Amino acid sequence: MNAVRRRVWIIAAAMVVASFVLGAVVAWTVLHNPFLFGGSGGGVAEQPRQFFTIDGDLTEPLIPGSGSSLNLSITNPLDSALAVSMLLVEVDAVDAPNATAEHPCTVEDFAVDQMPGVSEWVVETDSTSTLSELGVSSDDWPVVRMLDTETNQDGCKDATLSLSYSAIGRIVE
Repeated sequence: MNAVRRRVWIIAAAMVVASFVLGAVVAWTVLHNPFLFGGSGGGVAEQPRQFFTIDGDLTEPLIPGSGSSLNLSITNPLDSALAVSMLLVEVDAVDAPNATAEHPCTVEDFAVDQMPGVSEWVVETDSTSTLSELGVSSDDWPVVRMLDTETNQDGCKDATLSLSYSAIGRIVE
């Protein structure tokens, strides 16, 4: 190999090594320098507009092993009819004034039997309708139950449950 070719190969090899080193330096800088790529900002995250409300209370007190159905009411304040589906009930919290360390009372002492199947109900413009008024059989209403844990549940005496309701609604055209 003559001297000129040898220099060309050495220069080419040096360029490959230099580009590799330069790439590694750039990658390290990008990964370890928070000022190169970053950002901040502010703003307000808006909640979706509430198209309807759901209300209801238990129809009878709960004791271990019992349940109480909910004839919930759905209020549609819109100028259009509203189709409501996927109604869910959850026990969010328990206020148990008689609960102690030995006799606790928590959301785990309660369960909800959701409505069976997938149904859709139409609530007319600017009105309130209960499940019974919408033609839902009382056998299909959601039921909140107090579980019978076979332990002393005196901590749940006079407890108050906080329930939350959710559903999907769409405007009927």
